[in-house]
Amino acid sequence: EPFVAVPGGLPATATPDEAERLSDLVSLEILDTPPEREYDYLVQSASLIAGTPVALFTLIDTDRQWFKSRVGLEVHEGARSESFCGHAIQPPHEPFIVNDSSKDERFADNPWTKGDTPVVFYAGFPVVTERNHAVGTLCVIDSVPRTLTTAQIDALGALAKQAGSLLGLHRDKLALSAELREVNAAAAKDELWVEEHDKLTSLATLTVIERRVDNLVGALGEQETPAAVIWIKLPEFGEVSALLGHLAGDAVLRAVAATIDSCLPAGALLARTAATSFAALLAGELSEDADAVAETILAALSAPLPESSAGGVTVLPALGKATVGKAQVTHAELLLAAEVAASEAATLAPGQIVEASEETAARHIELERGLRMRTALIAAIAGGELTVAYMPIVDLETEEVVGSEALARWHHEEFGQVDPAIFVRVAERSGTVGALDALVLEQALEDLSEGRIGAPSVSVNLSPAGLSANTPGAIEASLERWQITADRLTLEVTERSGLTDNPRLAPILESISALGVTIALDDFGAGETSIAHLRELPITQLKLDLSLISDLDGPDHHRALAVATSIAILARSLGIEAVAEGIETLQQKQAILSAGVRRGQGLLFGAPARATSDDRRSTSHPSASPATNPLAKVSTDFFESTPDLTCIADGDRFVRLNSRWSELLGWSDEHLLSSSFMDFVHEDDRAATLEQLAALAQGEEVVAFENGYATADGEFKQLLWNAHTDMGSGLIIASAHDVTAARQAEASREHTARVLGVLSELQERYLAEGLTRDWWDHALAEILSITESSFGFIGRIERDEDDAAYLVTYAVTNIAWNEWSRALFDEFQTKGLEFRNHETLFGVTLSTGEFVIANDPTNDPRAGGLPEGHPPLGCYAGIPLFAAEGLVGMIGLADRDNGFSSDQFDEFTPLFLALGQIIALDRSNQTIQRSTFLSATSAAAGRAIRAAADRRGALAELVAATQKLNAAAQVEYYAVVGNDPQMQLISPDGEQSGPSKPRSLHPEACIALTTGEPHISRATGSARERCEHLSDSQNDTICINVRTSGE
Repeated sequence: EPFVAVPGGLPATATPDEAERLSDLVSLEILDTPPEREYDYLVQSASLIAGTPVALFTLIDTDRQWFKSRVGLEVHEGARSESFCGHAIQPPHEPFIVNDSSKDERFADNPWTKGDTPVVFYAGFPVVTERNHAVGTLCVIDSVPRTLTTAQIDALGALAKQAGSLLGLHRDKLALSAELREVNAAAAKDELWVEEHDKLTSLATLTVIERRVDNLVGALGEQETPAAVIWIKLPEFGEVSALLGHLAGDAVLRAVAATIDSCLPAGALLARTAATSFAALLAGELSEDADAVAETILAALSAPLPESSAGGVTVLPALGKATVGKAQVTHAELLLAAEVAASEAATLAPGQIVEASEETAARHIELERGLRMRTALIAAIAGGELTVAYMPIVDLETEEVVGSEALARWHHEEFGQVDPAIFVRVAERSGTVGALDALVLEQALEDLSEGRIGAPSVSVNLSPAGLSANTPGAIEASLERWQITADRLTLEVTERSGLTDNPRLAPILESISALGVTIALDDFGAGETSIAHLRELPITQLKLDLSLISDLDGPDHHRALAVATSIAILARSLGIEAVAEGIETLQQKQAILSAGVRRGQGLLFGAPARATSDDRRSTSHPSASPATNPLAKVSTDFFESTPDLTCIADGDRFVRLNSRWSELLGWSDEHLLSSSFMDFVHEDDRAATLEQLAALAQGEEVVAFENGYATADGEFKQLLWNAHTDMGSGLIIASAHDVTAARQAEASREHTARVLGVLSELQERYLAEGLTRDWWDHALAEILSITESSFGFIGRIERDEDDAAYLVTYAVTNIAWNEWSRALFDEFQTKGLEFRNHETLFGVTLSTGEFVIANDPTNDPRAGGLPEGHPPLGCYAGIPLFAAEGLVGMIGLADRDNGFSSDQFDEFTPLFLALGQIIALDRSNQTIQRSTFLSATSAAAGRAIRAAADRRGALAELVAATQKLNAAAQVEYYAVVGNDPQMQLISPDGEQSGPSKPRSLHPEACIALTTGEPHISRATGSARERCEHLSDSQNDTICINVRTSGE
């Protein structure tokens, strides 16, 4: 009929979902990529099915159509507005067919229609991604008018779907490759990043700044390189953290780090060197501004921190500054000098800047000695190495001994006999004074109970810094243990330390006083205690400091006596007993008696001495009974001050543990202490653990050693150890950090990378070789490996005439146990095995598509039993493989140590999804191949029938057809003559080669003979797709019924 052509042709326009469609296309990263065999095969198949000289796989970009694969066309792209494919991608995503463009008003004037090789016939099939966007088409083109049959349209539609599936697989491959790269990169960088960066602030660590300083020297040799370090301490941060809490405290530290960083010039390096310390390195010309930078940091931290990060808190710093060349500071001493200067600033007052000087080195030596002493003291307290001496307390009128004060004494091989005032202060600063007090208390009560101190009562010093809510209970337990009444014990609270610093002091002392224990205020007159403390605290005894007593026989004795008398009067008015300390002369004794004080102690009445009984047991002997071993009574404060696991061990047994052990491992303290700790070590780690113990015995330190420790519920915790041996006692002092979560995270990353690697490899192999038997075998081997399973199978789900699912296995573990099972496995090796019984564990998956886990298969009600003689299964897992069309495959696994769990398989979900997609993709490939084959060979068969009257002519046509399908195929030709049940091998020229390779054949065994329908019988197909002609499991058989003269 007459029509008016659209001038220039109807232009292709944007789709309704154009933005999303283009985004989808871009995300595929496939535009302008090289040709790929998979897409070329689709295009070649499309050309064969449609019988057209041109076929294209086209992707529609913003302004162009680009041909990913093409047959019969030289150009590789064209304008989108002129394209036929631009119309084909419009909704509703159905085939777009133009039988004769010259008679179509939309395309009659299109440049493609009027070209040298005109597009007259066009059929485009939208290629739709899994996101439901048509990104392109699979199209066939001819220069003459044509029509397509329904079968051809269906086959081409299947090809277009196959193209969409290939794009999805391509996208998955991209995503998996990217994820794998990220996982690998993260795994590679993670360990280094953690090592070099602080977890809380993300700043560099001390190791990094030390290495940077070393590099300054290494790069320039002996040349004097300008460099300065500013060390920032936060001496008051403990109070801030206690006030705000741990999480808010972390926010403050992050804000401090950000504030300091904002004060530094570009190129400076900032590191977090300790929990509340930072250091900034200014190298080269930057060091010239060190003074100004330090002042800027001090000013910034003296102001409230930003509200958004730390709630307006102010944290005054103490800064130390050291510069190479000043005060003889070298590069090697730079960091240390700055740190010592900052420590000195902290002792002065927060808000100070101290520059390293020549005196800094001397102070550093003293600081180092103090650190060594602190370490030694901690070990001595933990090991029960301190001794106790007793000074008598007398009635000053009768000089009768009425009590005795227990005094700690410490002798060390390096420091000699250490002044108690020094080591008690060290204990207070290190947080171990509570343990020290507990040790002395336990020994004093033991000696009092055994009558070894020659006094009816005993006084023990108690530092306020070491008191905790557990202290009253611990004292009560000690009194009960030694059967001492509370009125025979006096606890002397030292006035010089902690009365104003410990808000919990009053209620703790009230609880102790309620036991009936006397509370004494020690060293009164030498500290800062106010009169109010005597009223607010449950004090019943006041001990005058020796500084008040020493002046009683001095030149100013009148004033000293007046002070002593006033204090005695005050004490009596409050109902408090006064006791004088440090009485050394008779004049002092008489003076203090005249002041109204009735009890006293000092060298006049006896120096401190050890308990006198010969059978007194040593406080450090670990073999003492539990009731008398002070090591077992050491306060838990020392151990409980750390979140890690701390312990003391003697040989292969623990003798002291903190509560973290039972909390983490679940064992009772009794069980842990009564067993060899090697019993808890994982068997794989025992040899290495014994090596570390041997090293400790030689005096070596153990640093960052890791092993597994058994928990009460049968699991293992990974512990990271640091330990050393105290050479004085031979005891092992150790701490362990639980790194189980970190190791599990590392293992999870490694496992994810491995799963993704297997997935990527299987996809690569499939794209390269298809679903061959080797592919299936390799897939099963990898699945067994990553799931740690002993046996398994993998196969494809097929459906019978009644649409019931059955399983065809393509890879299975050989567990043949007798002749019958070996024959069965041999049969599988030839043509695969089929499983149709739904009344089994794997049948549950077949019938329902459900995931099946059976960790007791023998007693599982879903099990259908095993063949006679079959080895028993310890556990079983049936894993369904799904694709868009439903259940397409299945994996069966058996015998994994500790059984299977659904959580375990969650990690493999990407792999299972990809396997289902691959199986569906291959099935679609087979459908396309059959469609291509049937279309091409049907035409060849028809031509053979029409053109040939004998075998030779017909065979020549068939040879040409098969070689066109696959020129590289090794093909054998057989003929069935008349009703002879034997197939005869014939040569390509049609001559019979004789009966050397006859094949038995029943006429009804081949569809081609019974219905005349050409078909392909595949080695990997289901039973109903295989005919009797198929004899070699690795080959496919093509059957075409070509009837010539009697054949």
